[in-house]
Amino acid sequence: MHRSARLGAFFFILLVSAMACRNPHQPLTSAAENGRGAGAGPQEGIEGTVTSADGKPLAGVFIQAESLDEPAARIPELAISTGEDGRYLWPLSPGRYRISASLEGHPSANGTATVEAGRRTTLDLTLQ
Repeated sequence: MHRSARLGAFFFILLVSAMACRNPHQPLTSAAENGRGAGAGPQEGIEGTVTSADGKPLAGVFIQAESLDEPAARIPELAISTGEDGRYLWPLSPGRYRISASLEGHPSANGTATVEAGRRTTLDLTLQ
């Protein structure tokens, strides 16, 4: 099995595992499923768009969060993915986070963001 195929299989298994463990009352898989619809009220967390180097939105990008706080903030999901429009919204508790975006065929992109109580923080990422 080629390295890229193994890596793709790993991310697929990880994503399926994350989806199996998620809270059905708070879906976090993609922007379309996590409160961005009409009437969605403000909630704290991180939102953004993942694009390619040429500025096109990327769907199905694997997003992971790591708490940078001590003690570490609880992260409710292993990972989420971007919607068809390249957007994501991840309700996270107040704190500092490192956000990683990866998609097969692209180098990963990382950024840091601070979530404040009752506010959304925007973190857009670009995959080269």
